Amino acid sequence: MKAKTKVDIDDEGKYSFDGQNRGLLPDREYVVVGISRSYIRVLDEQCCPALYPRHLFETIDGPIPDDWVRKDYSSGEYDITPREFDAEFSFEDYFDGACNAKEIFKRYVISRGILTGKNSGTDCE
Repeated sequence: MKAKTKVDIDDEGKYSFDGQNRGLLPDREYVVVGISRSYIRVLDEQCCPALYPRHLFETIDGPIPDDWVRKDYSSGEYDITPREFDAEFSFEDYFDGACNAKEIFKRYVISRGILTGKNSGTDCE
């Protein structure tokens, strides 16, 4: 699934973009790896699964894939992610440096052709 950052152009024809969301470029396509009520998780310029407000993006390649998994929480929140991120994976573990989470992420990006081998964002080899 892909999404594109929205772009606002000011009166002088220059790009205006939410400066609080560093790491995103205006009018750029990103691979989506998670969706929640208010946020979207995309692979940023360094292939890091970064979380951003959904309003910054528009979906460009159709609906949520059929093989993605939805988790609902008692608070009314939800997460929708690829099935590879369902059982033994959490983004919190990934960012805490857990090798298991890094390996699951690595397998996902390689299997989808997003990255290959050593360029896959893990140092747990």
